[in-house]
Amino acid sequence: DERRPGYTQVFRLDVATLALTRVETTGDVPGWISRHRAQREGDEIVIRGGNVVTRDGDKEDYADNHDVFALSLPSLSWTRIMTP
Repeated sequence: DERRPGYTQVFRLDVATLALTRVETTGDVPGWISRHRAQREGDEIVIRGGNVVTRDGDKEDYADNHDVFALSLPSLSWTRIMTP
């Protein structure tokens, strides 16, 4: 019930306390994504693969994510960097 299609959750982990803090981001977000791969590349976190929640009226489903997204760590802004 907490899934929000079109929204991407981002959290910051404090490695000293293991506390999670929600981080607000902007830009072209991947959506509610799961089972993806994330890799740090320079000052970005790049997201590939996985599944994205879609909604048609009251019906939720999962679609394969074919796009590649990058989250800029300095600006906390998402960019779609590749679409097939």
